[in-house]
Amino acid sequence: MPGFISNPEIAGETASWSLRTSRNQIPYKLVEQSGSFEGFEGESTAISGYLIRASDLLGFVNELFPEPLVVENQLIQRTSLMPGTTFLFARRLRWRAFMDGLPIDPFNSHPGAPSQTYHPIIRVDVEFLAKNEQEETTDPTTFLEITGDPNGEFLHTESSAGKWICDRTGSPGIDSETNKSPIIPVVMQVPTVDWSLRWPRVGANYFKNTLLPQLRKTMGLVNSKVVPLLFDAERETLLFNGYRYREVYSIVGNNLGTIQREKFITLDLKMTEKRIDDPGSGCPTTPGGPQADVIRGHNDFWRPNIGWQRLLRHPSNLPVYASIDFNTIFNPPVPPAP
Repeated sequence: MPGFISNPEIAGETASWSLRTSRNQIPYKLVEQSGSFEGFEGESTAISGYLIRASDLLGFVNELFPEPLVVENQLIQRTSLMPGTTFLFARRLRWRAFMDGLPIDPFNSHPGAPSQTYHPIIRVDVEFLAKNEQEETTDPTTFLEITGDPNGEFLHTESSAGKWICDRTGSPGIDSETNKSPIIPVVMQVPTVDWSLRWPRVGANYFKNTLLPQLRKTMGLVNSKVVPLLFDAERETLLFNGYRYREVYSIVGNNLGTIQREKFITLDLKMTEKRIDDPGSGCPTTPGGPQADVIRGHNDFWRPNIGWQRLLRHPSNLPVYASIDFNTIFNPPVPPAP
């Protein structure tokens, strides 16, 4: 950058920094840490000193303090965690010269300055704070509304190999009669739960750039991992049906004291849970051993006279529904910087 001191030793030092920010991979060096812990209802604090390139200051700040959440016409500032902790959140950043007496220009305020004028490395001191209020407002699921409604699938099947028995007290070997009609209609209901996960306010930019790509990848798929948010729903028991989208326009104030018109997104994510406890019907855990207890999901289908079994497509030998980690919907990976 014009005006910065060009020094091969400095360039070599920054290249050797192994620490990187999580989003834009900004290199930095940890040079100092201090702090304090307090007991019940107290405040725990920490201060970390970092070296960064002067040209990375704004990017470093934007990662430390992401775009605020807007909920019911209120701005809620989000902050980042101190690396290595789960309870210390960034509250304040101060920046200054790396060494006393060395001029710096992180905003390129003097674009025509001669080379060797400004030092390319600056120091930033970040203050972190742990408070219950801070932890609650930065939880991404704080404003999520979850609703479950009963539903079900109806299966029309046959039972040509079945047996008739007088009632539930009878013995299949003594009181039973083999079914002689292959066309006896049998209707089975498979209970399901229709889940609706509603986000009342989602920022338009966050929806378009981060959330929408993840939702599109997930449509029509089943969950590859347990979903804690839905009470530890088992693998392949959730099918993502899509989402209901609505744009909301509102007048809000920002942290600069001005009023502006904002667009928000209201989302309803729709999932169907199909879970069937099917004891003693799975593949044996050992050759010739007893059949295992299994939980059936969306990739299991009813075979007349046999029961529930997993279906693989020909010739790929893949299940009917592909799977993906649903948890990334609620903690999506940060897209790369443009």
